[in-house]
Amino acid sequence: MKYSVCIIPLILIILVSIGIKEDSKRMYVVMQSIKVSLLVLLVSIFVEEWTYVKLNGHLIKTPLIGLFEVILVVVVYIIIYLFEMGIKEGKKIKITEEAIILMYSSVIGMLISMEAHNLITLFLSLEISRGMASTIILLGIVSIYKSTGSLMYTDILVILMEGPTMIQSQMGIALLVLGLFIKLGIAPFHGWLIDTYEGSGLLMTFFLTITQKIVTIIVLINLYKNMIAYVNVLELNKVIVILIITTLIVGTIGCLRQQKIIRFIAYSAIVNSALLILFFAGENIEELLTFSIYYLINYIIGLTILISLLMGVNTKNKGNMELLVEFKNTWLNNKVIAICFVIVLLHLAGLPPFTNFISKDKEGELLDSSKMQKGGDVVAGCIISRMDILKDLNIKERINEMGIAIPRGEAVSLKLNKKEEILGTIIKHRGSGEGAKTPGIDN
Repeated sequence: MKYSVCIIPLILIILVSIGIKEDSKRMYVVMQSIKVSLLVLLVSIFVEEWTYVKLNGHLIKTPLIGLFEVILVVVVYIIIYLFEMGIKEGKKIKITEEAIILMYSSVIGMLISMEAHNLITLFLSLEISRGMASTIILLGIVSIYKSTGSLMYTDILVILMEGPTMIQSQMGIALLVLGLFIKLGIAPFHGWLIDTYEGSGLLMTFFLTITQKIVTIIVLINLYKNMIAYVNVLELNKVIVILIITTLIVGTIGCLRQQKIIRFIAYSAIVNSALLILFFAGENIEELLTFSIYYLINYIIGLTILISLLMGVNTKNKGNMELLVEFKNTWLNNKVIAICFVIVLLHLAGLPPFTNFISKDKEGELLDSSKMQKGGDVVAGCIISRMDILKDLNIKERINEMGIAIPRGEAVSLKLNKKEEILGTIIKHRGSGEGAKTPGIDN
Protein backbone atom coordinates (compact mmCIF):
# COMPACT_ATOMS: atom_id res chain seq x y z
CA MET A 1 0.00 0.00 0.00
CA LYS A 2 2.61 2.55 1.06
CA TYR A 3 4.75 2.03 -2.04
CA SER A 4 1.87 2.99 -4.31
CA VAL A 5 1.32 5.98 -2.00
CA CYS A 6 4.98 6.91 -2.66
CA ILE A 7 5.21 6.32 -6.41
CA ILE A 8 1.91 7.78 -7.67
CA PRO A 9 2.44 11.23 -6.06
CA LEU A 10 6.04 11.22 -7.31
CA ILE A 11 4.89 10.81 -10.93
CA LEU A 12 2.24 13.52 -10.50
CA ILE A 13 4.74 15.94 -8.92
CA ILE A 14 7.16 15.50 -11.83
CA LEU A 15 4.41 16.04 -14.43
CA VAL A 16 3.00 19.11 -12.67
CA SER A 17 6.41 20.74 -12.07
CA ILE A 18 7.32 20.43 -15.76
CA GLY A 19 4.35 22.59 -16.74
CA ILE A 20 5.19 25.51 -14.37
CA LYS A 21 7.55 28.11 -15.86
CA GLU A 22 8.03 30.47 -12.90
CA ASP A 23 10.85 29.21 -10.63
CA SER A 24 9.45 30.40 -7.29
CA LYS A 25 5.98 29.04 -8.02
CA ARG A 26 7.41 25.70 -9.21
CA MET A 27 9.50 25.37 -6.02
CA TYR A 28 6.44 26.20 -3.89
CA VAL A 29 4.29 23.57 -5.64
CA VAL A 30 7.00 20.91 -5.35
CA MET A 31 7.59 21.66 -1.64
CA GLN A 32 3.90 21.53 -0.72
CA SER A 33 3.31 18.39 -2.78
CA ILE A 34 6.25 16.58 -1.15
CA LYS A 35 5.08 17.59 2.33
CA VAL A 36 1.55 16.32 1.69
CA SER A 37 2.91 13.10 0.18
CA LEU A 38 5.12 12.50 3.24
CA LEU A 39 2.15 13.02 5.58
CA VAL A 40 0.05 10.56 3.56
CA LEU A 41 2.98 8.10 3.60
CA LEU A 42 3.27 8.46 7.37
CA VAL A 43 -0.44 7.74 7.81
CA SER A 44 -0.19 4.67 5.56
CA ILE A 45 2.68 3.31 7.68
CA PHE A 46 0.53 3.59 10.81
CA VAL A 47 -2.56 2.14 9.10
CA GLU A 48 -0.93 -0.97 7.65
CA GLU A 49 0.18 -3.94 9.73
CA TRP A 50 3.40 -3.56 11.71
CA THR A 51 4.40 -7.16 10.94
CA TYR A 52 3.94 -8.70 7.50
CA VAL A 53 5.54 -10.79 4.74
CA LYS A 54 4.98 -9.67 1.13
CA LEU A 55 6.12 -10.62 -2.38
CA ASN A 56 6.88 -14.24 -1.43
CA GLY A 57 9.17 -13.20 1.39
CA HIS A 58 11.09 -10.55 -0.55
CA LEU A 59 9.78 -7.88 1.85
CA ILE A 60 9.43 -8.56 5.59
CA LYS A 61 8.40 -5.89 8.07
CA THR A 62 8.89 -6.05 11.84
CA PRO A 63 7.90 -3.56 14.57
CA LEU A 64 11.54 -2.36 14.73
CA ILE A 65 11.58 -1.63 11.00
CA GLY A 66 8.19 0.09 11.30
CA LEU A 67 9.57 2.35 14.05
CA PHE A 68 12.52 3.47 11.93
CA GLU A 69 10.29 3.97 8.90
CA VAL A 70 8.30 6.46 10.97
CA ILE A 71 11.50 8.16 12.18
CA LEU A 72 12.82 8.36 8.61
CA VAL A 73 9.66 9.98 7.20
CA VAL A 74 9.41 12.45 10.11
CA VAL A 75 13.07 13.49 9.71
CA VAL A 76 12.69 14.01 5.95
CA TYR A 77 9.54 16.08 6.56
CA ILE A 78 11.45 18.29 9.06
CA ILE A 79 14.26 18.78 6.53
CA ILE A 80 11.82 19.78 3.76
CA TYR A 81 10.11 22.19 6.19
CA LEU A 82 13.47 23.78 7.11
CA PHE A 83 14.31 24.15 3.41
CA GLU A 84 10.96 25.86 2.88
CA MET A 85 11.53 28.26 5.79
CA GLY A 86 15.00 29.13 4.49
CA ILE A 87 13.65 29.94 1.03
CA LYS A 88 10.87 32.11 2.47
CA GLU A 89 13.40 34.09 4.51
CA GLY A 90 15.47 34.74 1.38
CA LYS A 91 18.51 32.68 2.37
CA LYS A 92 20.91 31.25 -0.18
CA ILE A 93 19.85 27.61 0.11
CA LYS A 94 21.76 24.98 -1.88
CA ILE A 95 18.65 23.21 -3.18
CA THR A 96 16.70 22.88 -6.41
CA GLU A 97 13.36 21.35 -7.39
CA GLU A 98 15.19 18.37 -8.88
CA ALA A 99 17.08 17.79 -5.63
CA ILE A 100 13.85 17.87 -3.60
CA ILE A 101 12.24 15.32 -5.94
CA LEU A 102 15.35 13.11 -5.75
CA MET A 103 15.26 13.30 -1.94
CA TYR A 104 11.65 12.08 -1.97
CA SER A 105 12.40 9.30 -4.48
CA SER A 106 15.35 8.17 -2.33
CA VAL A 107 12.91 7.73 0.58
CA ILE A 108 11.17 5.03 -1.48
CA GLY A 109 14.45 3.16 -1.90
CA MET A 110 15.24 3.52 1.79
CA LEU A 111 11.89 2.06 2.87
CA ILE A 112 12.36 -0.92 0.55
CA SER A 113 15.97 -1.40 1.75
CA MET A 114 14.87 -1.73 5.37
CA GLU A 115 12.25 -4.37 4.53
CA ALA A 116 14.31 -6.27 1.93
CA HIS A 117 14.98 -9.97 2.61
CA ASN A 118 16.26 -10.74 -0.87
CA LEU A 119 19.70 -9.66 -2.04
CA ILE A 120 18.58 -8.42 -5.47
CA THR A 121 15.71 -6.47 -3.88
CA LEU A 122 18.26 -4.98 -1.47
CA PHE A 123 20.63 -4.03 -4.28
CA LEU A 124 17.92 -2.40 -6.42
CA SER A 125 16.54 -0.43 -3.46
CA LEU A 126 20.04 0.81 -2.57
CA GLU A 127 20.48 1.88 -6.20
CA ILE A 128 17.33 3.98 -5.90
CA SER A 129 18.52 5.70 -2.73
CA ARG A 130 22.20 6.18 -3.68
CA GLY A 131 24.62 4.43 -6.01
CA MET A 132 27.95 4.53 -4.13
CA ALA A 133 29.77 1.26 -3.44
CA SER A 134 27.19 -0.55 -5.59
CA THR A 135 29.84 -2.46 -7.53
CA ILE A 136 31.24 -4.05 -4.35
CA ILE A 137 27.76 -4.93 -3.09
CA LEU A 138 26.82 -6.46 -6.46
CA LEU A 139 30.06 -8.49 -6.53
CA GLY A 140 29.24 -9.82 -3.05
CA ILE A 141 25.70 -10.78 -4.13
CA VAL A 142 27.08 -12.61 -7.18
CA SER A 143 29.57 -14.54 -5.00
CA ILE A 144 26.84 -15.57 -2.55
CA TYR A 145 24.49 -16.63 -5.35
CA LYS A 146 27.19 -18.68 -7.07
CA SER A 147 28.00 -20.60 -3.89
CA THR A 148 24.41 -21.05 -2.59
CA GLY A 149 22.17 -20.79 -5.66
CA SER A 150 19.71 -18.50 -3.83
CA LEU A 151 19.16 -14.82 -3.05
CA MET A 152 16.69 -15.17 -0.15
CA TYR A 153 18.13 -14.60 3.31
CA THR A 154 16.39 -17.65 4.82
CA ASP A 155 17.45 -20.00 1.98
CA ILE A 156 21.05 -18.82 2.15
CA LEU A 157 21.09 -19.33 5.92
CA VAL A 158 19.76 -22.91 5.64
CA ILE A 159 22.30 -23.79 2.93
CA LEU A 160 25.22 -22.32 4.88
CA MET A 161 24.20 -24.07 8.13
CA GLU A 162 23.70 -27.51 6.54
CA GLY A 163 27.18 -27.77 5.06
CA PRO A 164 30.67 -26.35 5.56
CA THR A 165 30.92 -22.64 4.83
CA MET A 166 32.54 -22.15 1.42
CA ILE A 167 35.27 -19.58 0.91
CA GLN A 168 33.25 -18.05 -1.93
CA SER A 169 30.21 -17.44 0.28
CA GLN A 170 32.44 -15.98 3.02
CA MET A 171 33.98 -13.67 0.45
CA GLY A 172 30.50 -12.66 -0.74
CA ILE A 173 29.33 -11.81 2.79
CA ALA A 174 32.54 -9.84 3.41
CA LEU A 175 32.10 -7.82 0.20
CA LEU A 176 28.44 -7.15 1.02
CA VAL A 177 29.31 -5.87 4.49
CA LEU A 178 32.24 -3.84 3.10
CA GLY A 179 29.96 -2.12 0.57
CA LEU A 180 27.55 -1.13 3.33
CA PHE A 181 30.44 0.10 5.49
CA ILE A 182 31.56 2.36 2.64
CA LYS A 183 28.08 3.85 2.58
CA LEU A 184 28.39 4.55 6.32
CA GLY A 185 31.77 6.23 5.84
CA ILE A 186 33.78 3.74 7.92
CA ALA A 187 37.55 4.51 7.80
CA PRO A 188 39.62 4.18 5.69
CA PHE A 189 36.73 4.56 3.20
CA HIS A 190 35.55 7.88 4.63
CA GLY A 191 37.14 10.40 2.24
CA TRP A 192 34.08 10.70 -0.03
CA LEU A 193 31.83 11.46 2.94
CA ILE A 194 33.79 14.53 4.12
CA ASP A 195 33.95 16.11 0.64
CA THR A 196 30.31 15.32 -0.12
CA TYR A 197 29.05 16.86 3.12
CA GLU A 198 31.18 19.98 2.76
CA GLY A 199 29.75 20.78 -0.67
CA SER A 200 26.14 19.95 0.17
CA GLY A 201 25.09 22.65 2.64
CA LEU A 202 23.89 22.29 6.23
CA LEU A 203 20.39 20.87 5.63
CA MET A 204 21.48 18.45 2.91
CA THR A 205 24.27 17.27 5.23
CA PHE A 206 21.60 16.65 7.87
CA PHE A 207 19.55 14.65 5.35
CA LEU A 208 22.51 12.51 4.24
CA THR A 209 23.76 11.91 7.79
CA ILE A 210 20.46 10.76 9.27
CA THR A 211 19.00 8.82 6.35
CA GLN A 212 22.13 6.86 5.49
CA LYS A 213 22.58 5.82 9.12
CA ILE A 214 18.98 4.70 9.59
CA VAL A 215 18.85 2.66 6.38
CA THR A 216 22.34 1.16 6.45
CA ILE A 217 22.18 0.17 10.15
CA ILE A 218 18.77 -1.50 9.70
CA VAL A 219 20.07 -3.38 6.62
CA LEU A 220 23.18 -4.51 8.55
CA ILE A 221 21.02 -5.64 11.49
CA ASN A 222 18.79 -7.64 9.11
CA LEU A 223 21.81 -9.27 7.48
CA TYR A 224 23.44 -10.00 10.82
CA LYS A 225 20.38 -11.51 12.51
CA ASN A 226 19.29 -13.52 9.46
CA MET A 227 22.62 -14.59 7.98
CA ILE A 228 25.98 -13.47 9.39
CA ALA A 229 25.39 -14.40 13.05
CA TYR A 230 24.94 -18.08 12.14
CA VAL A 231 27.94 -18.35 9.82
CA ASN A 232 31.51 -18.99 10.98
CA VAL A 233 33.22 -15.81 9.83
CA LEU A 234 35.67 -15.10 12.67
CA GLU A 235 38.17 -13.55 10.26
CA LEU A 236 35.51 -11.08 9.14
CA ASN A 237 34.77 -10.13 12.76
CA LYS A 238 38.45 -9.47 13.43
CA VAL A 239 38.71 -7.25 10.35
CA ILE A 240 35.58 -5.36 11.44
CA VAL A 241 37.09 -4.77 14.91
CA ILE A 242 40.19 -3.28 13.23
CA LEU A 243 37.97 -1.06 11.03
CA ILE A 244 36.00 0.11 14.08
CA ILE A 245 39.18 1.06 15.95
CA THR A 246 40.58 2.82 12.87
CA THR A 247 37.32 4.72 12.40
CA LEU A 248 37.24 5.85 16.04
CA ILE A 249 40.83 7.11 15.82
CA VAL A 250 40.38 8.88 12.47
CA GLY A 251 37.03 10.41 13.42
CA THR A 252 38.21 11.56 16.85
CA ILE A 253 41.41 13.18 15.54
CA GLY A 254 39.39 14.76 12.71
CA CYS A 255 36.90 16.28 15.18
CA LEU A 256 39.70 17.76 17.31
CA ARG A 257 41.24 19.74 14.45
CA GLN A 258 38.17 20.98 12.55
CA GLN A 259 37.00 24.59 12.43
CA LYS A 260 34.21 24.28 9.85
CA ILE A 261 30.82 23.31 11.26
CA ILE A 262 29.94 20.89 8.45
CA ARG A 263 33.30 19.10 8.58
CA PHE A 264 32.96 18.81 12.37
CA ILE A 265 29.52 17.20 11.90
CA ALA A 266 30.95 14.90 9.21
CA TYR A 267 33.80 13.61 11.41
CA SER A 268 31.38 13.27 14.32
CA ALA A 269 29.15 11.16 12.04
CA ILE A 270 32.14 8.91 11.27
CA VAL A 271 32.78 8.31 15.00
CA ASN A 272 29.10 7.57 15.63
CA SER A 273 29.03 5.13 12.69
CA ALA A 274 31.76 3.10 14.40
CA LEU A 275 29.80 3.07 17.66
CA LEU A 276 26.66 1.91 15.86
CA ILE A 277 28.29 -1.23 14.41
CA LEU A 278 29.78 -2.46 17.68
CA PHE A 279 27.40 -5.45 17.64
CA PHE A 280 29.91 -7.06 15.24
CA ALA A 281 32.59 -6.97 17.97
CA GLY A 282 31.09 -9.05 20.80
CA GLU A 283 29.06 -12.10 21.77
CA ASN A 284 26.20 -10.37 23.63
CA ILE A 285 24.47 -9.76 20.32
CA GLU A 286 20.93 -9.00 21.48
CA GLU A 287 22.04 -6.51 24.14
CA LEU A 288 24.55 -4.84 21.82
CA LEU A 289 21.89 -4.52 19.12
CA THR A 290 19.47 -3.02 21.65
CA PHE A 291 21.94 -0.38 22.77
CA SER A 292 23.03 0.34 19.17
CA ILE A 293 19.39 1.10 18.28
CA TYR A 294 18.99 3.15 21.45
CA TYR A 295 22.17 5.08 20.60
CA LEU A 296 20.94 5.69 17.02
CA ILE A 297 17.64 7.17 18.26
CA ASN A 298 19.47 9.46 20.71
CA TYR A 299 21.91 10.54 17.99
CA ILE A 300 19.03 11.42 15.64
CA ILE A 301 17.32 13.50 18.35
CA GLY A 302 20.55 15.31 19.29
CA LEU A 303 21.58 16.10 15.71
CA THR A 304 18.06 17.29 14.84
CA ILE A 305 18.10 19.77 17.74
CA LEU A 306 21.65 20.91 16.87
CA ILE A 307 20.76 21.61 13.22
CA SER A 308 17.58 23.43 14.30
CA LEU A 309 19.63 25.64 16.65
CA LEU A 310 22.15 26.40 13.91
CA MET A 311 19.35 27.34 11.54
CA GLY A 312 17.80 29.54 14.23
CA VAL A 313 21.10 31.35 14.87
CA ASN A 314 21.61 31.88 11.14
CA THR A 315 18.10 33.31 10.83
CA LYS A 316 18.55 35.69 13.77
CA ASN A 317 21.96 36.91 12.57
CA LYS A 318 20.76 37.10 8.95
CA GLY A 319 23.86 35.29 7.83
CA ASN A 320 25.27 31.84 7.18
CA MET A 321 27.83 30.84 9.80
CA GLU A 322 30.28 28.21 8.56
CA LEU A 323 33.06 28.32 11.20
CA LEU A 324 32.89 27.22 14.83
CA VAL A 325 34.80 30.34 15.93
CA GLU A 326 31.85 32.44 14.75
CA PHE A 327 29.99 31.24 17.86
CA LYS A 328 32.27 33.29 20.11
CA ASN A 329 30.46 35.47 22.63
CA THR A 330 27.18 33.61 22.04
CA TRP A 331 26.71 33.80 25.81
CA LEU A 332 26.69 37.61 25.64
CA ASN A 333 24.25 37.75 22.73
CA ASN A 334 21.74 35.11 23.82
CA LYS A 335 22.20 33.09 27.00
CA VAL A 336 19.30 30.71 26.25
CA ILE A 337 20.73 29.65 22.88
CA ALA A 338 24.20 29.26 24.42
CA ILE A 339 22.85 26.99 27.17
CA CYS A 340 20.90 24.93 24.59
CA PHE A 341 24.06 24.52 22.50
CA VAL A 342 26.02 23.31 25.52
CA ILE A 343 23.30 20.80 26.47
CA VAL A 344 23.09 19.41 22.91
CA LEU A 345 26.87 19.11 22.59
CA LEU A 346 27.10 17.31 25.94
CA HIS A 347 24.25 15.02 24.86
CA LEU A 348 25.95 14.15 21.55
CA ALA A 349 29.24 13.60 23.38
CA GLY A 350 27.53 11.06 25.64
CA LEU A 351 28.51 12.63 28.92
CA PRO A 352 26.50 11.96 32.10
CA PRO A 353 23.71 12.57 33.01
CA PHE A 354 22.53 12.63 29.37
CA THR A 355 20.91 9.58 27.77
CA ASN A 356 23.68 8.91 25.25
CA PHE A 357 26.01 8.14 28.19
CA ILE A 358 23.87 5.09 29.08
CA SER A 359 24.26 3.44 25.66
CA LYS A 360 27.99 4.19 25.43
CA ASP A 361 28.66 2.92 28.95
CA LYS A 362 26.62 -0.27 28.44
CA GLU A 363 28.28 -1.00 25.08
CA GLY A 364 31.69 -0.60 26.75
CA GLU A 365 30.73 -2.96 29.58
CA LEU A 366 29.39 -5.57 27.17
CA LEU A 367 32.54 -5.45 25.04
CA ASP A 368 34.87 -5.63 28.02
CA SER A 369 32.98 -8.62 29.47
CA SER A 370 32.52 -10.42 26.13
CA LYS A 371 34.11 -13.88 25.89
CA MET A 372 35.24 -13.02 22.38
CA GLN A 373 37.75 -10.50 23.75
CA LYS A 374 40.68 -12.85 24.42
CA GLY A 375 44.35 -12.06 24.09
CA GLY A 376 44.83 -9.16 21.71
CA ASP A 377 41.07 -8.66 21.39
CA VAL A 378 40.90 -7.53 25.04
CA VAL A 379 42.96 -4.49 24.08
CA ALA A 380 40.67 -3.87 21.10
CA GLY A 381 37.58 -4.00 23.32
CA CYS A 382 39.07 -1.53 25.81
CA ILE A 383 40.09 0.87 23.03
CA ILE A 384 36.63 0.74 21.47
CA SER A 385 34.86 1.39 24.76
CA ARG A 386 37.15 4.25 25.86
CA MET A 387 38.39 5.94 22.63
CA ASP A 388 35.45 8.32 22.40
CA ILE A 389 36.65 10.07 25.57
CA LEU A 390 39.06 12.13 23.45
CA LYS A 391 36.14 13.41 21.38
CA ASP A 392 34.25 14.24 24.59
CA LEU A 393 37.22 16.35 25.77
CA ASN A 394 36.88 18.49 22.64
CA ILE A 395 33.53 19.72 23.97
CA LYS A 396 35.40 22.01 26.41
CA GLU A 397 37.00 23.80 23.46
CA ARG A 398 33.62 24.25 21.73
CA ILE A 399 32.09 25.67 24.93
CA ASN A 400 35.06 28.03 25.30
CA GLU A 401 34.30 29.38 21.83
CA MET A 402 30.88 30.48 23.06
CA GLY A 403 32.46 32.75 25.67
CA ILE A 404 31.15 30.86 28.73
CA ALA A 405 34.24 28.92 29.80
CA ILE A 406 34.90 30.87 33.03
CA PRO A 407 32.59 32.68 35.47
CA ARG A 408 34.15 36.07 34.75
CA GLY A 409 34.11 35.51 30.99
CA GLU A 410 31.45 38.17 30.51
CA ALA A 411 33.52 40.83 32.26
CA VAL A 412 36.68 39.82 30.37
CA SER A 413 34.85 39.99 27.03
CA LEU A 414 33.44 43.41 27.87
CA LYS A 415 36.92 44.67 28.81
CA LEU A 416 38.38 43.38 25.57
CA ASN A 417 35.60 45.01 23.56
CA LYS A 418 36.20 48.33 25.40
CA LYS A 419 39.92 48.09 24.75
CA GLU A 420 39.34 47.48 21.04
CA GLU A 421 36.99 50.46 20.93
CA ILE A 422 39.60 52.78 22.52
CA LEU A 423 42.38 51.53 20.25
CA GLY A 424 40.12 52.10 17.25
CA THR A 425 39.61 55.70 18.33
CA ILE A 426 43.39 56.26 18.65
CA ILE A 427 44.04 54.85 15.18
CA LYS A 428 41.25 57.01 13.73
CA HIS A 429 42.70 60.19 15.28
CA ARG A 430 46.22 59.38 14.15
CA GLY A 431 45.03 58.54 10.65
CA SER A 432 43.25 61.88 10.30
CA GLY A 433 46.32 63.80 11.45
CA GLU A 434 44.62 65.31 14.51
CA GLY A 435 46.79 66.03 17.51
CA ALA A 436 44.08 65.68 20.07
CA LYS A 437 44.52 63.03 22.71
CA THR A 438 42.01 60.46 23.70
CA PRO A 439 40.89 61.06 27.31
CA GLY A 440 42.80 58.88 29.74
CA ILE A 441 45.27 57.55 27.14
CA ASP A 442 48.43 59.17 25.86
CA ASN A 443 49.10 59.32 22.19
